[in-house]
Amino acid sequence: MLFVRMDTIGYDGVFSHSVSAIESYSSGAKIVHGSEAAFILIRSTALAVFPIFFIFLPLGIFGFFRNKSFDKYVVLSFLVFLSLPIIYASIREISEPRYFLTLFPIFSLFSIYTVKEIARKFDKTKLISIIIGITVLSLSIVYLDYTKIDYQHELEAYQIGLEVHKRASIINTYHPELKYAYGKDDVFWNLGTFPVLHSETERKIKAVNTFNYSTCLKERAKALVEGVGEPSCVQYTYASLDEFIDISKNDARPSIKFNAVTHIVTDENSNRAEFLKDVFKNEEKYSYLTKIYDSSEHGYEYHLKIFQIDYEKFEHVKEFKRDRD
Repeated sequence: MLFVRMDTIGYDGVFSHSVSAIESYSSGAKIVHGSEAAFILIRSTALAVFPIFFIFLPLGIFGFFRNKSFDKYVVLSFLVFLSLPIIYASIREISEPRYFLTLFPIFSLFSIYTVKEIARKFDKTKLISIIIGITVLSLSIVYLDYTKIDYQHELEAYQIGLEVHKRASIINTYHPELKYAYGKDDVFWNLGTFPVLHSETERKIKAVNTFNYSTCLKERAKALVEGVGEPSCVQYTYASLDEFIDISKNDARPSIKFNAVTHIVTDENSNRAEFLKDVFKNEEKYSYLTKIYDSSEHGYEYHLKIFQIDYEKFEHVKEFKRDRD
């Protein structure tokens, strides 16, 4: 089965992720961020235990280990062993509460001690059970409503991503909607065969970071040697669109080989780089950009624009600015 997955999608999904991670961290391409890993571990734990175990778990853990025994040490050893994948995911900065599912039986065991303690101190056991049930159910509904996925936005992002895939080739990153621009599903349907091999789905779209990737890696490596806080790559975001177009030609990642960015993709997301937000709001300032797609003109609520770069005009603008300065 592993060999079939390798031929079909290019990786086995079991050992490939671990091997790739080891290679990345050992080569220095990626660096372990202790503070970030700890934050992700705490955040994932909070998301996993809320709301079902959030009330009962703290007191339950104390009640469980109040009287020590061999059986409880066995449970503790299972808890430590089953937590290893969670720690591994946190080190890789993966925030995913589903890794905690294997711990739910142990969490339930801990929570029983809290319920038992509450029932022991109050005579109205049925009333307490009803209150607890209503509280957990209410918190669950609130939590699910708060964390639910905006499926309408995801559908529109997918459909617009296919337009990006058709019209562009080398673009700037615009996570998380960028994943739809690669058009993998569209490729699968068009081939009309199954299984589709990984070699038959080479990405047409290539994406370039909006921050200086090579500088960020160097500064992080320097910080690691000096034992100081590791800088965030966000602070190396390009100051202007002109700088992005110039410097992005020499992107440091070996997996991407290209000569120049061909298109600029920008939307109304407030987390985008400042120069992308400026392009979105003031497109008329950039004479070397030609708008070739605007999602608002096609009835979408998700507003995204695609601009094609005219390099002849871009060079003229650069020369004009040099002469003016």
